[in-house]
Amino acid sequence: MGEKCYTVKLNYGIKPSQFGILTIPSFKKRYPLIVTIHGGFWKAKYGLEELQPLTSDLNKRGFATWNVEYRRVGQEDSGWPGTFNDVIDAINLLKKIENKWPVDINDVIIIGHSAGGHLALWSAFERNGNKLTSIHPLLVPIRAVVSLAGISILRDSWLDDMKKGNSSPVSDFMNGAPVEKSEEYKLASPFDLLPMGTPQILVHGLADSIVPYKMTSKYAKKCQKLNDNIQLITEQNSDHFDLIDPNSKIWKQTITSIVRILN
Repeated sequence: MGEKCYTVKLNYGIKPSQFGILTIPSFKKRYPLIVTIHGGFWKAKYGLEELQPLTSDLNKRGFATWNVEYRRVGQEDSGWPGTFNDVIDAINLLKKIENKWPVDINDVIIIGHSAGGHLALWSAFERNGNKLTSIHPLLVPIRAVVSLAGISILRDSWLDDMKKGNSSPVSDFMNGAPVEKSEEYKLASPFDLLPMGTPQILVHGLADSIVPYKMTSKYAKKCQKLNDNIQLITEQNSDHFDLIDPNSKIWKQTITSIVRILN
């Protein structure tokens, strides 16, 4: 676009990790907004800077971006329900800033990568409403959710780790294994909450060695069975991180689908 973007750090809570980076292309109009949620298996050593190349690309294409940080494993009150409420509160902040910043909260899309894909998918279900006093309601309408190799089935991800003899970041995040936290896993796993009712774009590289494509395939099949509106994007040679590379083939397919939803 050739113009300098406007960027500001905003806090949605009082904890150090309860903030996000809002970037808008200019003040010339009200922009559709894309919420981005980074991955890293919910671990504290990974942060929102991982998605900076992607948000920069989105800004150049005329989108405002809200790049969200959240409490991760090892930080106070992370996991269920703390991290989940962080994501909801971060999205809800958009209602408070829409009169100060030129963002259109009727044109909001959520993008999440890996563990962030899990949180992106999960957050959209909260628009359907729940009766859990521990989880905050989502107040912002969501046009679509984009899962970039998202961990959509928590139990399966944990089981894969067990089969490999690895410690599982899922049990670290959920503060216990599925047998110990059965109800929490059901409430936290997108697969168990279907149908969603919000359009979904599910993106997965078939060369991904970190989050197996079989998980997204299983999730997509259940969506289709329940008549959820989904689009599945795959690419034979794309790995886990090609999905957040703005120069990759699979990202170009993804952004084309995002633009199509907003038009």
